[in-house]
Amino acid sequence: AELMDTQAAVQDILAFMAEAGALAVANQKRAKVSYKDGNQALTETDLAISKLAQQRLKAWFDQPQHMLIDEESIKLSPSEVFAASEYQWVLDPIDGTAGYALGRQLYGISLGVCHRGKPILGAIYLPAQRLLVVADEVKAWRVDDPFTPQAQQEDLQCRVLD
Repeated sequence: AELMDTQAAVQDILAFMAEAGALAVANQKRAKVSYKDGNQALTETDLAISKLAQQRLKAWFDQPQHMLIDEESIKLSPSEVFAASEYQWVLDPIDGTAGYALGRQLYGISLGVCHRGKPILGAIYLPAQRLLVVADEVKAWRVDDPFTPQAQQEDLQCRVLD
């Protein structure tokens, strides 16, 4: 199979983060918590961001080898996921759901992609802080105030661990 264009994927992830972050900010004041298996907090925003990710992934890639692993909807075991897809997209729609529902500002949206189980690209966005960190297999960089024309990128010094 053809390898995914990671530069294009970064742009797709940034576009998704802008939409998902706007959704999270807009819905926070009316967020209500329900609980799923094992008393895990869940809001309608988690579900809406999960649905948005599913829609975007289908728009970006029409091939079946891309699968979204989403803590809100995945029912397959890791071995089943790896057998069914070449690329695994991993989403946490709202990391810090309970605090998010209480109106706290420290929550994030994370989305990453693995190729045959090996992480190749990922990002976490903290909408309330307007901070985005992106990493590929080689480097990580932060983008302050990412969705404005004057966005500033700063390479983070890090090394890839094997």
